[in-house]
Amino acid sequence: MGELRITEGANELRLVSQGEAVDGYVEVRAEVRSAWFRVELVDELACDEVADLADALRALHSAGAGAHVFLARENWIELTFAMSKQGQLAVTARLQWEPDYLNEVKLVLHLDQSYVPTIAAELDSLLASE
Repeated sequence: MGELRITEGANELRLVSQGEAVDGYVEVRAEVRSAWFRVELVDELACDEVADLADALRALHSAGAGAHVFLARENWIELTFAMSKQGQLAVTARLQWEPDYLNEVKLVLHLDQSYVPTIAAELDSLLASE
């Protein structure tokens, strides 16, 4: 099982694969946590979109500044990575759940952009059992 973990103080985003990929999809448990709340959802991500996100983050890191928005095909998770030229990285995670996707939770983490290669490698680990 692979895992992506991004932490800033008491705030944390975790994505944990729940087994091997089946038919091009991997089941993922997503968790956002702060000092005040914890929300956990389990849904699927397409393997190609996870790989594309990891590649996009590597390109973003090489560029040194910019942003990338990831929205899962099933619309249950959105991740935004915004890098400034001053070396800062803001990661915004938004989780929504069925049946109508009207309920959502949003968490923003502020990090140094030097974490981007680690984040990309951890995304790769979600597919390692593929």
